Amino acid sequence: DMITAAVIYNPATDECYFAEKGSGAYKEGYRNHERLRVSARKELQECVISLPNKSKQEIEHETEICRRISSKVLPEISSVRSFGCSSLDFAYVASGKLDALIGVGKSINEMAAGILLVKEAGGAIYEIAQKDIRSENIAAVLHSGDVVACNANMGKTLTELLN
Repeated sequence: DMITAAVIYNPATDECYFAEKGSGAYKEGYRNHERLRVSARKELQECVISLPNKSKQEIEHETEICRRISSKVLPEISSVRSFGCSSLDFAYVASGKLDALIGVGKSINEMAAGILLVKEAGGAIYEIAQKDIRSENIAAVLHSGDVVACNANMGKTLTELLN
């Protein structure tokens, strides 16, 4: 991994999320820092997931990946949330506010800090087309921009739906 430190700041709520490789992920607090942990949900029907920031009609007409998201993932999940900022969506996955994130065509700038936050919070990062999820391929994720960020329980389920 080439990402060693990360900071994501939400000025609207004055929340600062940060991580250092090997040291964990945290949310800045007044007196002490709150350790971040991904959610532990196992059932897709209970999950709140961040999907690409597009309308359902745009997703259906864009790419094969977006069509699979629309036809296979949307009917299975409880709710969809998107905060309009991919890095903040990653921070919310790391803190357990979101159960997973599926991103399509993201830039390195949108993903780098969030990837480290999720990994340090106990989550997993996969390239959408990745068939073998026994190990992560961060270089492939950064190259393609197609990412799944989730807890370990959801990784297999989501990658099977998307492939």
